[in-house]
Amino acid sequence: KSKTLFKEGGFNLRKFVTNSESLRVKIKEHQKSSTSTNEQDMSDTDTTLRKDQSDTEREREHKVLGVLWDPMRDEIIVGFGEIALEAHSVNPTKRSIVSIVGKFYDPLGILSPVIIRFKILFQELCREKRDWDEPITGPLLTRWHMLINDLKASESVRIKRCVSEQQGMCELIGFCDASMAAYAAVVYLKDGNGVVRVIAAKTRVAPLKTQSVPRLELLAALLLSRLIENVLESVSMVLAISRVTCYTDSQIVWHWIRGEDKSWKPFVQKRVKEIRQHTSIQSWKHCAGASNPADIPSRGIAIMELSESNVWWNGPEWLGAEATDETEVPMPKKCMEELRVKDCETSHGLTANSEQRGLIKIISIERFSSIKKLLRVTAYVFRFINRLRGAECGNIITASEMNDAEMLWIKEIQESSPEMRKWKEQYGAFKDQQGIWRCGGRIDNAEVTFEVKHPILLPNRHYFTKLVVKRAHERLMHSGVKETLTELRSKYWVPRGRSLVRLFIHYCVLCRKFRALPYKAPLPPPLPDFRVKECQPFMFTGVDYAGPLHLREGKSTQKVWICLFTCAVIRAVHLDVVPNLSSKSFVRCFKRFSARRGLPEKIISDNGTTFKGASKTVQRIMKEQEVREYLTDKGIAWTFNIEKAPWWGGFFERMIQMMKRCVRKIIGRAVLTYEELLTVIAEVELIINSRPLTYLTASDTEEPLTPSHLLTGRRIMSLPDHLSYHSDESYELNPDPILLNKHMKFLNTTVNRFWSRWKKEYLLELREIHKNTRARKITPISEGDIVIVHSEDLPRAFWRLGKIEKLFSGRDGNIRGASVRVHGRDGSTLLRRPIQLLYPLEIVHRSNSQSTEILPSPSPTQPEHAELGETRPQRSGARDARARIVAQTLND
Repeated sequence: KSKTLFKEGGFNLRKFVTNSESLRVKIKEHQKSSTSTNEQDMSDTDTTLRKDQSDTEREREHKVLGVLWDPMRDEIIVGFGEIALEAHSVNPTKRSIVSIVGKFYDPLGILSPVIIRFKILFQELCREKRDWDEPITGPLLTRWHMLINDLKASESVRIKRCVSEQQGMCELIGFCDASMAAYAAVVYLKDGNGVVRVIAAKTRVAPLKTQSVPRLELLAALLLSRLIENVLESVSMVLAISRVTCYTDSQIVWHWIRGEDKSWKPFVQKRVKEIRQHTSIQSWKHCAGASNPADIPSRGIAIMELSESNVWWNGPEWLGAEATDETEVPMPKKCMEELRVKDCETSHGLTANSEQRGLIKIISIERFSSIKKLLRVTAYVFRFINRLRGAECGNIITASEMNDAEMLWIKEIQESSPEMRKWKEQYGAFKDQQGIWRCGGRIDNAEVTFEVKHPILLPNRHYFTKLVVKRAHERLMHSGVKETLTELRSKYWVPRGRSLVRLFIHYCVLCRKFRALPYKAPLPPPLPDFRVKECQPFMFTGVDYAGPLHLREGKSTQKVWICLFTCAVIRAVHLDVVPNLSSKSFVRCFKRFSARRGLPEKIISDNGTTFKGASKTVQRIMKEQEVREYLTDKGIAWTFNIEKAPWWGGFFERMIQMMKRCVRKIIGRAVLTYEELLTVIAEVELIINSRPLTYLTASDTEEPLTPSHLLTGRRIMSLPDHLSYHSDESYELNPDPILLNKHMKFLNTTVNRFWSRWKKEYLLELREIHKNTRARKITPISEGDIVIVHSEDLPRAFWRLGKIEKLFSGRDGNIRGASVRVHGRDGSTLLRRPIQLLYPLEIVHRSNSQSTEILPSPSPTQPEHAELGETRPQRSGARDARARIVAQTLND
């Protein structure tokens, strides 16, 4: 029955293997009584097995899911013979060793104690930074030969496939351990009869960066928690797990897991948090290191020793007994080394010496965004100290206290910055009476202040220096680089100060608000299919309005607008006059257009309220019974371009420009009547539809192709062709069907010839594109970015800030528009704008699994210190010259 079912699905099921003797006999009897087709299948099955084996051997070993299985003994066989033979034949290098390690197939990790020794050897090669094809020598080569001989000594290992013969409640018991070379985890299954079997294990080599043993033990505990979760997910559908227990022989790790996680350092806190997500705190217990089976894979073991290790296959002896009460484990002293805040001696004798005070250790300077706040907090701290000494202080911070706080910070920074030694020698620095390092110079005889002659020397990479630059920039009301640098050097001297000031001003949020450039749009995408395929005129139509125009109506005037319909394929236009911009007026205009040009399949328009309302009206009209019966199953697809992006509808905006130019020149300052305007609009439509579609040269003798050729078969403004029409006034149309058919074929041939010219002349010209020859540096845009939204009606200072919530991609996959959330007096509003009207402030969105916040990108006012040598952008010419120099050097 199974073969029949599989055959219906196209699968030829031929092999059946089982560890049940009765079922095996039944399968053989069924095969003997099967049809000739089945006999042929069995013969094919026999040929697929190894011919050098006997029938008994063929029944003993079968491959199942890539693992060799002995169904007679119900054992899994893992062989090492082929790997040992290949390892012996290769030249021992870093590349060949990692290739040999990849050939071990151990999905459950049962043989990980053997494989981990190869991984440890490979890591030692990486630690010595050997090349991939460099032969290994010395002690490492000796260890390699020892590992190969170990594989040869035992070509295979047999593992019991069945881990539990009982269907009742079972327990999962895990162990973890670590050494300086590796850490490991192993999981055992204990059934109701107390039988314990290993079911999974996992090993990892220790990180290249040396870690303490407690931290490695913590990594092993994390590895065990993940392995326990994977095993539970795999066996929960088959076995009922009543309890999960995890053991570690590290008292430190045990207290980390059971202690208050917020008191530990981030390394410990993060991993303890994940361990608690996978397992419960109560499931963790402590065991002696001598009875921990995870110690075997953490150090590695030979194959023969692993085969005879009862602790590895069945766990420690006490594991089969009933669980006893857990004794309290004392907290080791080393456990306190991972506390987030260490105990420190409290010093009550604060003096004026900044080295004894340790100002940076008391106050975190990176928490302050301005130097004014930093100095005020520092002044309050020293005022508190003075009050403890019994000194009297006023309620208001004085200017002298602020100056003293600034001098203390300068002394602290000058003595703690490692780069100050180089600057002192370069600028001939000396200490003044207050212990402040000042620059020497050659203007001692100048009639300027002492601070100008000998400015205070500050390191250019320190955060305090950036706060000083920010204060000077804000004092000058966000002036430019030259003004800010002059203000800064009136009191301080900063090496490479111009680069620092330029970098700061570049990232100043307020300055960027007034000089930021918008996002650059990517190159134009390919034209849509409805622009380049042959179809009926006005099947794909663009719609737009122009106006208003003033009409004379008696003694008063009236405003009217011109509604333009343009064909996206042949670029013909249809003009009509509408009295207002209401949806009803447009629907009537659209009906007149459909009656003359036919119902379009798709309409493209700007995102105006008139068109939005008309689209809903058209959709409602299309649902009415009369219209549906008249139009059968035809419908209109209406597409709206994004707001404030007229270039998205360039093919009808260009027609608006041509129409306005003609109307402006014809009408001038005159005020026409309604009938006169209709006449002018009809003539303008005639002129636009008679324009040539392609470029004309002096050698062109054929009549240029125009939209009217594709509309009516000829250029409307030219005289009728004498070959197509009879000049005799007495000529009467011959109703002969043969002549009518010939005339019809002639018209079809003429139209087809025009469409052929449209493809060869007009369509090929559309391939031209204005590419930017200069390098285009596209600013990345993402959801959550803070931008300024361009507004034509307001000065730049009043442009609104917004947050990008959604991005819109074009047909080519590039981002071309976005939905921006802005806030005003009436609450928040969601605007849709092209990226050319969005000005980024370089405040990017950063999110993780727990929180979402808005953070500024790295700047001089942030703790992340940027490299000043890379702040100035490199010209493309300099990059090309450098590339040529490198290439010439390599060739030489």
